[in-house]
Amino acid sequence: MNRIVIVIEGGLVQSVMSDEKTEVLVLDLDTEGADAAELIRVSGQDMAATHSESVVHPSLVDEAFEAYGQCYDDDQDRESYAAEGRI
Repeated sequence: MNRIVIVIEGGLVQSVMSDEKTEVLVLDLDTEGADAAELIRVSGQDMAATHSESVVHPSLVDEAFEAYGQCYDDDQDRESYAAEGRI
């Protein structure tokens, strides 16, 4: 399965990394200030679209998923953390 890591800072996507080349389409519901060329309509909703390819960085993707996996002992913990708003 292809794995993707999305880095967000200040509410903006800074980078998209994956373990293999992946086509990426980011859809932003906040269209204020978007260029007209970026605007598309999906399911009746206006969105600003940015199309790119991921940066292939398998070692960082492995490290991120390993760190994520260490946060939870099992799916039960993940569900309880989500219910508490911790993730």
